Amino acid sequence: MTLLKWLAAPFKGEKWAENLHFLLLGIGVSGTLFFALYTYNQLTEEQLSSYRVDQADKELIKTQSEIEKSRSEIRELEERLEGNFSSDIKILTEFNIDQDDKKTLIINLEVKNLGTHDLKLKLNEKSLTIYKVSYIGDQLKSEIELHPKYYQNLGKHPSFFQEQVVLQGAQKNLTYFSEIPSYGTYYITFQADIDDYLKETLNNNNIQENRIWFSSKYIVLTPE
Repeated sequence: MTLLKWLAAPFKGEKWAENLHFLLLGIGVSGTLFFALYTYNQLTEEQLSSYRVDQADKELIKTQSEIEKSRSEIRELEERLEGNFSSDIKILTEFNIDQDDKKTLIINLEVKNLGTHDLKLKLNEKSLTIYKVSYIGDQLKSEIELHPKYYQNLGKHPSFFQEQVVLQGAQKNLTYFSEIPSYGTYYITFQADIDDYLKETLNNNNIQENRIWFSSKYIVLTPE
């Protein structure tokens, strides 16, 4: 009873309403503080969880990047061990008019071996082609087609080379000559078959495209 009297004491007398107001106000403030503390704890846990997820994602991305880098380094090392085939073929031209007013074209192929294997070019009678072209806009049409040979000798029985080997790191020049009918626009192409070893390498890697060595060039010949 003493406890009940003590609890009821503030509500007796003239200031009981004021005391009740302060009591309710105190309960309200306590509830607000409790709710704020609870919400803060929840937000802190969510933020911490989100931070941990972000860190895990960053670590995963970093790990994946390191794995891809390692794979790239392994591929590069494998290519170095297995070697690679690479060339740079430039078409250089020289236009002349001789004493008989014949128009001639000297074509020099500058072949550089940039790979780690000897480069073998299998040639044929149509390895070099000169097209005299006409055009409308971007539509081209061949008017004349010429196939100069890469001659080995011009004796009684002329012959031409069927294969050329460019050693690793070396350069070789192949020279062609042809009379041309007139001034105008010409398209020059060079293509050579790859050797059997390179074919086997491409087959082992399931590569079916670009199975020839190829280079091309447009030139426009006009009177001086």
